[in-house]
Amino acid sequence: LYTVISVDKTGRAFLGTLPLSENPDQMKQEIANNVKIKEDGRVFLQGDKNVDHGRIVDILAALKDAEVGEVNFVLDPNPQRVEEMKQ
Repeated sequence: LYTVISVDKTGRAFLGTLPLSENPDQMKQEIANNVKIKEDGRVFLQGDKNVDHGRIVDILAALKDAEVGEVNFVLDPNPQRVEEMKQ
């Protein structure tokens, strides 16, 4: 299974179903402390089509600072498939 960070249209980020902090330093720690991300070294990032581009950049910076080696983007318009990936 994949580790998915999703961002809703308001810019709230979730690691799976758990909300991530708005604070970049705290978000970095939450990501860095995730066992699955540590094991896999990768995440899939899914953003709502209406989310502000700057918010995605902030999350990418937190992923880089948390030393996540691989970031993949979910570009699937089928919401059911995206939800299946999270499980």
